[in-house]
Parts: sequence; structure tokens; C-alpha cells
Amino acid sequence: MTRSNQTWRRTSRDLCRLGAIGSFVMLILAVSTVWSGTGSEVEAASAGPLVVQGGPGTAAEGQTLTTGGSATAFTFQLPSGAACTGDSIGGYRVQSYMVPAAVDPQTLTFNFIGPVPLGSGASYRQLLYRSASGQSFFNVATGINDGLVLTLPGFDFASPRFVPGFVLPGTYNVGIMCTKSAGAVVDKYWNTQITFATSATDLPNGLTWVVSGGTTTTTTTTVAAATTTTVAAATTTTTVAAATTTTTVAAATTTTTTTVAGATTTTLAGAAGGTVTPAAPVPGGAYTATYPNCRVGETVTFSQPLSTPASVTATCAAVGNATASFTAAPLTAGSYTVNMVGSVSGTKTATFVITTAASPVAPAASIGGSPSGSSTGTIPATGSSTTAVVVWGILLLVFGRMALLLGRTPRVIATGR
Repeated sequence: MTRSNQTWRRTSRDLCRLGAIGSFVMLILAVSTVWSGTGSEVEAASAGPLVVQGGPGTAAEGQTLTTGGSATAFTFQLPSGAACTGDSIGGYRVQSYMVPAAVDPQTLTFNFIGPVPLGSGASYRQLLYRSASGQSFFNVATGINDGLVLTLPGFDFASPRFVPGFVLPGTYNVGIMCTKSAGAVVDKYWNTQITFATSATDLPNGLTWVVSGGTTTTTTTTVAAATTTTVAAATTTTTVAAATTTTTVAAATTTTTTTVAGATTTTLAGAAGGTVTPAAPVPGGAYTATYPNCRVGETVTFSQPLSTPASVTATCAAVGNATASFTAAPLTAGSYTVNMVGSVSGTKTATFVITTAASPVAPAASIGGSPSGSSTGTIPATGSSTTAVVVWGILLLVFGRMALLLGRTPRVIATGR
């Protein structure tokens, strides 16, 4: 064997020994990480509470909010320097979530459409949605190198995922979370609790909310000695008697009776209530409401806050009816009322029933999600602590075996002719 071959073997042997030593050290570190629970399997912990503020660009921007409705824009004030353990190059992403208060946020997992599984009602699991665009907020990149949670957008509860029925009245955990390895492991989370209630006057989703510990202000105005008399022009009956005169006016829920001396009795009876066609619309389906026996030419206003549109104005036609069309019924099963107010003929109501609730809708893809721009929204897996153990173990075997082979004295095998 030539001197140059001997030099090459010694150099290669020394490099393999260094590789084996380095692999052994990394294997020990990887094993200790798994056993101590400081790697990707570490149990997540709350990184602090969130402060709810007015959304960007609103009059309440930067001000602490304690209550709002479904259309109220809000955002979160994170603690100073809030950051994931690593950055997005290392597999960390920023998520949003809303789950019932009984659900521990650190038990959540995410995939390319949000928390797994998406749910409604008692099993509610959803993302938050941006107030400006309606886009879902999940799998958002962190700051490079420092893993900082970047400036949060404004959110609201105007998305169809927040209609009553999907969101039951009660208290929910709402917040921002860091995850690792395609959302399978919770790293950190910042949480606040918000209590929701249904409201017949809130638009568009009929929900109001109060931050736990927040307060609401209720103003009640009482007007004394007020009398309301409603006269509905429908049927007139005159009866002649020889003793007293009684006038009865019937409409909606108010009845006024006046008795005077005389000889006639006059009764004005209110018309029947309105109708809805079909009487049981499909969730989110179109329907019409009809106000009967109105005065031709008068204006009738129809309102149903959980339908689309929430209010419709129609004119009483020559047949004595006014009809309004709603493009979308409520999404939740239950009984609903359409209020109808005629400018002359007074108030009537019509009821309808939604027999089955609409199914939850998978959220649209997030903007500002995975930096890779994958059409499926998935994030390449970055491995786990157990994978590191296997890799470093294999490298130790390879480098060790090569070092042993290169350290042996070459054997010369004589060959005869």
C-alpha cells in the first residue's frame, strides 16, 4: 500500500471517528429530551391571559372592550414579546380558537382547515374570523428567528359559523395559540373567557358577548300613565239595543271598551294574523311573509332579525295583501316570528318553523397562512424527538462501522498464476 493510500485511510478514519462521536453526543441529547419531556412532546402551558380591545380602524381601537355584538370588531392585546418557542422555519405556526369553557385549550390539535374536529353546539370547535375580509385565522407564520406572534388583525363574530345553534349560550375559551409540527402539538396559548347570549335585536347573527369579569350597562326607561288604543279596520257589526251603547275595539293585544247611555252597539274586530310560505323553510332557504287585509297603498314593514335581509318593506296591493320576500331563513332549528307593521292597519305576526339545523361549513382557506403556499394548506412535517433518536442512532452506527473498517490493517492477498 502506498504512502498516499495510508494517509487517505488515516484521514478518513479520523473523520469517521469524529462523526461517530458527534452522533453519539446528539443521540444522548435526543434521548434525554424525550425522557425529560422538554422536546415537542412537552405539555403546553398558558402563556397568559388576553385583553380584548377594539378592532383596528374602529373608534374603540386600543380601548379595552368588555362587551359587544356579533358585528363588533375586536382584537387581542398579547403580553409584550409574546412568541412561540421557535419560528415557522422550525415548524411553529400561530392559530386562533374558540371552544366551550370545559375544553382545555392545550388538548386541541389543528389541520389544514382548523381545529380537529370542527363542531357546533355542545361540541363547538371553531377558528376566529377576520372582521375586514371574513377570512379564517390559522396556520399563520411567526417572526423569523425570534418566533414572535406578529400583529393580530381585527376579528368579529359575524361569520355564519357563529349563528345561534352553532354557538349555544354559555362561556367559551377564546384565544391565540402556537403549535408545532403541522398543528399536532400545542406549544403555548393565550386565553380569555367570553360568555355568549342570544339576542333578537343583534345583527347579523343574533348574539351578544361579555368578557368574563366584564360588566354591561342596562338602561331602563319607564313612562307612566300612557294609553295605547289600536283600531284595525276589518269587520264592522252594528246592533240596535234599547239600553246602553258599547264600543269594542279589538286589534293585536290591546282592547278598549267604552260604555255610554244610548241605543247602539258597534264592534270593530281585528284581522287574522299573517302567513309564511313555505310554513317550514329549509335552513338558509328563501321564504315569503304575507300581511292580509291591509289598506291598499299603505306601507307594511316586515322584520325577522335572524333572516336575510333582516327587514323588508312592501306596499299593500289591490287585493288587500302585502307580501315580502326573504332570501335566507335562519340556519338553526326552532320556531321563529316575523313581525309585520302596517302604517295604517297596525301590527300582525306570522310564525314559521325550521325543523333541522344547517350543517357546519368548513372555513375558507386562511390568508397569510403557510409560507410554502401549498394549495392544500398543509405544512411539511418537521419531525419529532423520536425521529431524531432514530436518525442519530443510524448515523452513529454508520460512522462507527466505517471508522472500524478504515482502522484495520489492509490484508494482502496473494494470487497465483
